[in-house]
Amino acid sequence: PNQLQSKDMYLSDTCIDFYTRYLTETQLSEKKEAGVFITSPLFYTHLNSMYINNAPVKSSWYLESISEARCLIVPIHDHLHYSVVAIINPWTAPAMYHYDPMQTYHSTEDIAQCLSAYLNNEENLLQNSPPIMHKLHGPLQENGYDCGVYVLKFVSYVISVVVKQIES
Repeated sequence: PNQLQSKDMYLSDTCIDFYTRYLTETQLSEKKEAGVFITSPLFYTHLNSMYINNAPVKSSWYLESISEARCLIVPIHDHLHYSVVAIINPWTAPAMYHYDPMQTYHSTEDIAQCLSAYLNNEENLLQNSPPIMHKLHGPLQENGYDCGVYVLKFVSYVISVVVKQIES
């Protein structure tokens, strides 16, 4: 995602899924892949719909894969905008990092509450204290249509950092 899109074009969830799978296949070996899991943007949409309707926030979509992850990356698509959360050590001492290329478009607090509810409810996998959400301040998009490109660049960066940590 090095070139900016034209104003008439937006990245779709399918494009986001395709590129995150591409990153997984090209930047992660089988050993390293076990430490990183990237969800579809539909995953958060599904969780959030349960959360706002006061239903138990659970999902069996990825349970087997997610339960072993050391880093869980959750792209978020809501109200025609993308942001992303990286959750480090999601099942032991979780720390969440939210990057929004428009800085304040998505509510970091609302996202933290929804994802915390998921981590707490999913088969009681979360053993320790509730996650702490950190709002990241990174490059900001200068228009209304490049958020997906910024999110994919962030995902690529997180994968490279996690790979370096796994290797050392």
